[in-house]
Amino acid sequence: GVTTGRLPPRESWDSVCSGPVASPLRFGVDAYTAQGVGLPFNPPANESLAEAVCCDATYAGYPEPRGLFAQPDVNLFRSLDSSGLTTFYDSVCGMPLFTAPQGRSFSAWALESAEHGWPSFRPEEVLPDAVRVLDDGRTVVSACGTRLGTLEPDDKGDRYCLDTVCIAGEEPTA
Repeated sequence: GVTTGRLPPRESWDSVCSGPVASPLRFGVDAYTAQGVGLPFNPPANESLAEAVCCDATYAGYPEPRGLFAQPDVNLFRSLDSSGLTTFYDSVCGMPLFTAPQGRSFSAWALESAEHGWPSFRPEEVLPDAVRVLDDGRTVVSACGTRLGTLEPDDKGDRYCLDTVCIAGEEPTA
């Protein structure tokens, strides 16, 4: 037989999250798999992109593909109410994390996110005690331990550059 140089998919993965990724997730991100977007290290065929990016120890530091939030089947900003605030929830534990836009217009928020390639949030949009930055000064996690993305300061201050799949949880029901 011909060898392709690829290893067979891993059979399992090590989760660093407090529980399983919720299903369904908002914004249609459930359809994306780690294999389908071409993540390295031969992810298991059934590993969702949210499981890989938010929870799999192998992918610490790997983001979802740039611009995923703007893909036609996700289209994050078109699915939001441009005249109000939107709260984003942890994809694992359902904790509210960010409410946006605050201190800027909806269009400025959408433009900044498009410019950087991932949904971007500012400190005034972070909910109290919901998010922390790890000792590396860069990795952003929720209070329940889900990896969310990175802190990318710019000339306007701290900017939380986050993976859509990790902030796509549903609002918890009472």
